[in-house]
Amino acid sequence: MNLTDPTSPSSVARLHAAVHWRISPPFLPEGTLEDRVEALAYLLGEQIALCRETTSFEAEALVVCSTVLSGAISVEQPNLSRFCSTIDRISGLRPEGIVNVYMCTGWGFALRYFTAHTAVRRLAIAIADVDVHNLQWHLAHPVIGRSGFGVTCLLVELPEDRSLHPSCSGPHPNSAFNDFALALRSRQAANGTRMTFLPFINDVLFQPLKRVVVPNYLGPNLMSKYGHCFGADPWIGLIEHLEGKGASAIPSAVLGAIAFNGYYTLAEIAIASTAWLRMEHISFNGTRREANLVSTL
Repeated sequence: MNLTDPTSPSSVARLHAAVHWRISPPFLPEGTLEDRVEALAYLLGEQIALCRETTSFEAEALVVCSTVLSGAISVEQPNLSRFCSTIDRISGLRPEGIVNVYMCTGWGFALRYFTAHTAVRRLAIAIADVDVHNLQWHLAHPVIGRSGFGVTCLLVELPEDRSLHPSCSGPHPNSAFNDFALALRSRQAANGTRMTFLPFINDVLFQPLKRVVVPNYLGPNLMSKYGHCFGADPWIGLIEHLEGKGASAIPSAVLGAIAFNGYYTLAEIAIASTAWLRMEHISFNGTRREANLVSTL
């Protein structure tokens, strides 16, 4: 049974842009910490500005979500001020906040908060997973596997019905993957099957998720290609799935994420027919995003 109509502006959030810039570590290795904070903020600001200009989407608010963003940015006032002011100067939007306690699921919790507790209709979400300290232990996790880094911009029109928002739950420290799989199964039973995009993780962890999605409706686990790219994973999966097909190829999709500390989120997202979806692997010299790409993925 399909209880939602993704073509209706009142039903679910609608995606107008999803752009991911992949950035290989180390990040600005010759710079100081302050240089890296400034550079990361500049990249986020430029990406947001580019998405807004390309789509003519007038975002009313911006929130930054992250798994690896350092407390040196989110807690230390001089760096926090520099970070937010630079993003504001470049993009015209000052972050309303930084969401990192929910790790990879932060974008889902941000969508839920802005849908349920604000009057904002046009939201920009920046997913910032670049390690400004260039720590070796961030390069791979002993359970999940190797990491992929980058910045992602999402431009999302929130639904008219403010009671409709992503499923968010946790923490479930001892059963998160099973609870996530059960929630995914329940969503399919209630709302019908959609193309579904989930985290990139090792095959052992992916199996219980793979078993509950209707065959041919699950985006591939791209762990071997990109590594685990934190909260950006399902969005990368969506972008790659629609490459060469156009945004109108599927009217909506389910995107899900799970955090190592036990949170999960599941969201049905309608895809605007004019949505701008793009993924690039970029180089950066610390003062500007270089015009020439390392590669287009």
